[in-house]
Amino acid sequence: MILKTVLTTASLCLFALATADGQVIINEWNAVSGSSTLSGSDSFFGTIDGNGGNWIELAVVGAGPGSTIDLRNWQLRWGEDEDGDGFYSAAESGVINFTNDAFWSAIESGTIITIIETTDGDGSGLDTSTATSLDASAGDFHINISTLEEIGSSNPLLIADSGDNVEVNDGEFSVGNDAWYGELLDASGNSVFGPVGEGEISWIGGGVSGSEVGKLEGPVSGALADWLAIDAASPFFDDGDNSTFGSANTFGDSIQDFSALRTTAAFLLGDVDLNGVLDFQDISPFIQLLSSGQFQLEADTDGNGIVDFLDIGPFIDILSGQ
Repeated sequence: MILKTVLTTASLCLFALATADGQVIINEWNAVSGSSTLSGSDSFFGTIDGNGGNWIELAVVGAGPGSTIDLRNWQLRWGEDEDGDGFYSAAESGVINFTNDAFWSAIESGTIITIIETTDGDGSGLDTSTATSLDASAGDFHINISTLEEIGSSNPLLIADSGDNVEVNDGEFSVGNDAWYGELLDASGNSVFGPVGEGEISWIGGGVSGSEVGKLEGPVSGALADWLAIDAASPFFDDGDNSTFGSANTFGDSIQDFSALRTTAAFLLGDVDLNGVLDFQDISPFIQLLSSGQFQLEADTDGNGIVDFLDIGPFIDILSGQ
């Protein structure tokens, strides 16, 4: 057995080591059993048995718009207490290795990465083969990797090992509703994010059923600071009836706001009314943003990810032409 247990002193020590702000976060994971459907639906899969099979979704936070993360040689470690004994044995654990391929050297902030076993949505007929092209101008920030496809490639992007001791690097992994957890480690083996999952310190939900997913609920503010503040201790992870494979999470009437992480087009700093001109007509909407606390890239004149009183001085300087 590996040393990590559910709710033990050892696991609490892991939490302490992994509460640094996440450059990359585990955003959502499928816990729907193969013979069940989601209680609700998925934005990509709809309502099908298994909800696409084994898949995990990551969100790249970085340091904000335009920043990148080098994911080469990172690992995503996971475990699932399938026998309910409170331990994660080697047969109940595994690892997904990011290879040294240059593709991973600069993944931009705001990118969503889905990792899925199969190329056909677990027999659904939907295309879930590896797709690495991005088009920010068209709002496409999604990378999808099929581990079973990659294991057959001469230059794989990911190498998954289910840990079942039957076949090494078999391209398989498991996600489910038996106290599943995931943790991200960088190339030096340092914990970057996690562990998160059912029963971990950040978990606010009940028991995950075989017709639900686990997900991060937030941020919804559009503020970069809220994304940068998320770590393994943030109490925003919950079970849910609906899922959004490859896109922003939804929960209740809310939806994640990735705008603070993404650069889609050039913008004019200080042009708060978005009319393409920097003038005194921007003052009133700027004051409204200060009062509401709402984030807008054009109003964040000091570039700290928050629209607040610290932006007033730079805003005046910009209007004055300094």
